[in-house]
Amino acid sequence: MGAGVNLGQVNFSKGVLSKDLHARVDVASYSAGLKQGVNIVLIKRGGFQNRQGTRFVYKLPGPGRLFPFTFSLDQPYALAFTQGAMRPAAFGGMVLEEHLQITDITRANPARVTIPYHGYSVGDQFIARDVEGMGQINERILTILSIVDEHNFTVDLDTTSYGVFTGSGGGTLRVADPVPPPPDPPVPPPVTPPPPPVTGGGGNYCVTTDTPILMADGGEKPAGMIAIGDMVRTRHEETMVLGAFRVTAVEIVEDEVWIADFGGRKLRGTGNHRVWWQGAWHVVANYGVPDGRSMVVRISTERARTYISNGLLSHNIKPNIP
Repeated sequence: MGAGVNLGQVNFSKGVLSKDLHARVDVASYSAGLKQGVNIVLIKRGGFQNRQGTRFVYKLPGPGRLFPFTFSLDQPYALAFTQGAMRPAAFGGMVLEEHLQITDITRANPARVTIPYHGYSVGDQFIARDVEGMGQINERILTILSIVDEHNFTVDLDTTSYGVFTGSGGGTLRVADPVPPPPDPPVPPPVTPPPPPVTGGGGNYCVTTDTPILMADGGEKPAGMIAIGDMVRTRHEETMVLGAFRVTAVEIVEDEVWIADFGGRKLRGTGNHRVWWQGAWHVVANYGVPDGRSMVVRISTERARTYISNGLLSHNIKPNIP
């Protein structure tokens, strides 16, 4: 018999196999898996390496749980959830706030830290990095005990036995307080619209039959198809409160019409038809040109005495039409 051939295994991308697969040489996972793997980390290209050791980086304020979160291949995080709070960790440490440059740390109990315009508050957490001379404080997460002034604060650490602070090699050195955001502009008082005209009658205050009228359900219906009892969505003539109002009278007649443009919205109606535009009532003739004769619709609404035609608030002052 010929000598057996031993082929080295180089692909472990399937990870540690279940015991049920230890003899399944017929499945693809058998040639790309491990029988047992302890303290190893699989590499996405098929190999594996020893798992790195661990070190203390942060003390949670209470009982919590860790959850992995991978934003991308190069941005993995560990999310530490505690009661009512969450804090991310990445690259061997906790994700805190802006890294500010330290200019002095005293050897005292508690230690006093100097950071120009630090902006911290009592209870905030602080981490010291790139400290020279007093290296024992580096990478320690400390709690701020008191605020001395805008440049100094104390932390919960006794540094009397530490080395002497000689400098700090990193972080942002602030030169002034952060500029606060501008205050919100004052809200102007609501402008009470002027009362609608009290003159006129049942004459030529109309829109053409093809003008879309806003209905109570949010849809639109051509003015020529409006019927008594329909509910339209419009504003009350005095309070300008938006609501649903019942149509009480409708009449279709032929009359001279104008076509007007109110900020890009076209409206065809009789020359004296009133429209609420830019804070006042205006007649169609002042914003348009004659457009011949057409069938127009006289609409009356219960209490509101208005309706919304092609997105414009229209007013009809007239008695109910039998």
